[in-house]
Amino acid sequence: MEPSGEIAQPPRKKAGLFERASIKFRAEWVEILSAAILALATIATAWCAYQSARWSGLMTISFAKSNTARTQSTKTQTAGGQLIQVDVGIFMEYVNAVVDEQQELADFIKERWFSEELNAATDAWLALDPIDNPDSPTSPFVMPEYKSRGLELSQSYDTLADSYRKDALNDNQRSDNYVLLAVFFASVLFFAGMCTKFKQRWLQITLLTFAIIILCVGAGILLTFPVH
Repeated sequence: MEPSGEIAQPPRKKAGLFERASIKFRAEWVEILSAAILALATIATAWCAYQSARWSGLMTISFAKSNTARTQSTKTQTAGGQLIQVDVGIFMEYVNAVVDEQQELADFIKERWFSEELNAATDAWLALDPIDNPDSPTSPFVMPEYKSRGLELSQSYDTLADSYRKDALNDNQRSDNYVLLAVFFASVLFFAGMCTKFKQRWLQITLLTFAIIILCVGAGILLTFPVH
């Protein structure tokens, strides 16, 4: 019997194993990549929530400091106004003594009762000859030499309160930005999670691509945010 012309081929067991492994890997790479993206997006979302809470706490503290400074401003302004009223009353007694030609009493009032600010302002005012000079100020209280310490301190407290309020508003904006970015990363969780629910490969790849793009954009934005 003559041998046939066909050559027997050995079974391709090894090739079959590699082929099945390759097919299995191609079927599972979507799940693997989706899991990795889900992990990164979850970490990013948690970080955004943490930073939002931190900046929100700073906002509360800054608003509290602003309110405290505003209260101090009101107190010092009230005290400064009361001191001005006292100076006005003393100055009127001084004017009455001068008008009554009681110079000794006028000098006594000026030396003993005048505050430093009123004394300096009165000297500067008298130097302008207010009786004969119609262009002179009407009283020493409008002279630049008269400065109420209480009112100046009140203005400094107001400035400090405005500064704290500005910081609080900035902190609030930073907190809001982190909240918005957390929502942004939540969309990554949605797309990455949904891509494993469909069997169509093109749909899986499309959803996964969206998730990767959003994750990269969100990470880039996150790097520009201040950290507390």
